[in-house]
Amino acid sequence: MGNVKYRTDFIFKCLINIGAFIYYMMISRDPILLILIILNTIYVISVGVKIHKEKGWNRVYRKHDQRTKSNTHFAGYLSMWFMLIALIAGGLSMKYDLLPIDIFELISGVFLGGLLIWWFIRDYLNIADVE
Repeated sequence: MGNVKYRTDFIFKCLINIGAFIYYMMISRDPILLILIILNTIYVISVGVKIHKEKGWNRVYRKHDQRTKSNTHFAGYLSMWFMLIALIAGGLSMKYDLLPIDIFELISGVFLGGLLIWWFIRDYLNIADVE
């Protein structure tokens, strides 16, 4: 996705939050996921309030310049290595019955952990671009 308006980016953030809530209600029922959904809701509301105060709904959100793309690729690279090592360690632990979870829980947990690492590293590296 290229550069979009703040309004479109806000709508995508809301849809991700709604999708996670539907997943929670229909499949998961994990209290940690509910806590993450609540925290994400607070974040999305604060972003909406900030955009509204600055009257920037129709301005273009320039989040994909060369430096932010480079930072995103680096964060993805680190996240990929985390997921690879975690899946290998988890698979070996499951083989020797050290983990009381099934393969779907391992894969989904490692995937969500990889996404969180990717988001944190990407946002940390791009924090100078916001200010």
